[in-house]
Amino acid sequence: MARLRKVLKHPARRKPTMLPDPKGEALTTDDMANRPSAIALSYANKNRAPRVVAKGYGAVADTIIQHARANGLYVHESPQLVKLLMQVSLDDEIPPQLYLAVAQVLAWLYEIETANCE
Repeated sequence: MARLRKVLKHPARRKPTMLPDPKGEALTTDDMANRPSAIALSYANKNRAPRVVAKGYGAVADTIIQHARANGLYVHESPQLVKLLMQVSLDDEIPPQLYLAVAQVLAWLYEIETANCE
């Protein structure tokens, strides 16, 4: 949690690092920062905080978004929030520092769903 607070207050700029790419090319961390990313949250248990149930970059992110849309789920674009949520481990609840931001997304979703019901 301390690391998450640090990111919220002081985003660090790292030197580019070379990373392997499945296509056999080398990627830098700057290239990775520009790749699409996606997070899927589940709020099935209303007595607990939402959980990260899927996350990924590049083709994985595209697949997450495609599956969401194919299953009638709404997709919300929020690059800053996604960047923070990418630090949460898969299947973990979101940290308290992100409750307000995620609550705003859930409120947006509620508005859309109630408007579609009318």
